[in-house]
Amino acid sequence: MTDGELPLHGVRVLDLADGVAAVTTRLLADLGADVVRVEPPEGAPARRREPVVAGTGVAHLVQDANKRSAVVDAADLARLVRSAAILVHDRPPGADDGLTAEELHALNPALVVVAVTPFGQTGPYRDRVATDEVLLAMSGALARSGRPGLPPLPPPAAIAGHSAAVQAAWATLVAYAGALESGVGDLVDVSLHEALTHAVDPGFGISGSATGGARAIGTRDRPDVAHLYPIFPCADGHVRICVLSGGSGAACGAGWASPRSSPIPASSTSGSGSRPGTGCTR
Repeated sequence: MTDGELPLHGVRVLDLADGVAAVTTRLLADLGADVVRVEPPEGAPARRREPVVAGTGVAHLVQDANKRSAVVDAADLARLVRSAAILVHDRPPGADDGLTAEELHALNPALVVVAVTPFGQTGPYRDRVATDEVLLAMSGALARSGRPGLPPLPPPAAIAGHSAAVQAAWATLVAYAGALESGVGDLVDVSLHEALTHAVDPGFGISGSATGGARAIGTRDRPDVAHLYPIFPCADGHVRICVLSGGSGAACGAGWASPRSSPIPASSTSGSGSRPGTGCTR
């Protein structure tokens, strides 16, 4: 597929984010959008954030791929706002910087404004900041991590923020489709906490649906997810198998040296989800 055939080809997106919201705009750029990354004169902090490879932050290499970069003044920014279809920022709620939805819509009524913050624009936590670990804990994900008797074990990398960034991306696409139809842009208020809660695997999430409503509560001090995604010993350590469909389970089983060596029984799936100890769902 050429650039001109991508679904967002020709759609201008203004990126005024530096945190995980920049991952949202990276996804839009991958879909063909003309993403303009607005940076300060010294460059975005992600360019210098550790780890650094060949003098450039890995975060910048990952989240700013397929984007253009610009340093602008207030007049330039106003012109860009008028020409854009989508603007994504991660400014704190109530920031006095001219980027409220009302101020932006005064310049461009059709603009889709996406505000990505830890806890959204309203509510008692709106003014609080949060790390990836805080978001994981408040979403319930840490309650299902680690080994029995030991503290919760956060996953590596910024999995919380990146998972929420995907939710923000599809919400942005829905809002953009609505703006094309109505000619009026919306404010997409993305709470990373709320988005992550719907994306990860707490007891009230996939565990409930994948087991046909069975409660994933074991005898240890935290809910037991092992019956969904079991860990098996192997020659060089351990491996966790996560199979999410019957077809994938069959293909996975066929890939083993022999049916005898496969840890996934051929009859391990059921109509409502996975059976304990199998790791297969459908």
